[in-house]
Amino acid sequence: MSEPVNIMGVVGVPNEDGKRDCRFIDPHYNKLFTVPDGENVVLTGIDGSRRVLPCKYIDDCHVRVGVNTYHICEFAERMHDNGTVYQPEHPNGSEKYGVYEIYQRARVGGKGG
Repeated sequence: MSEPVNIMGVVGVPNEDGKRDCRFIDPHYNKLFTVPDGENVVLTGIDGSRRVLPCKYIDDCHVRVGVNTYHICEFAERMHDNGTVYQPEHPNGSEKYGVYEIYQRARVGGKGG
């Protein structure tokens, strides 16, 4: 068994092979893909804008994307609410993932809702 490590104040246990993968899910906890620690994820906004951000493994349920740290479900919910699609910059040929349709929540009076 791997020894626990302290990463940014969160104690996590790396995978048995010592490899750390940042896990990405949808808001319903369905696994979409993984990105190796330090690799990039591409965020595409509903307006077509693209951002390429580095990912940092914190533990199996937390990831740093760019300068922000998220619980993986919090990240999925925020991206869903914003209409943002996310995918690995360099997809793994053996891993299957797909882009799913996103329906923005209705905005009421200019406020998120």
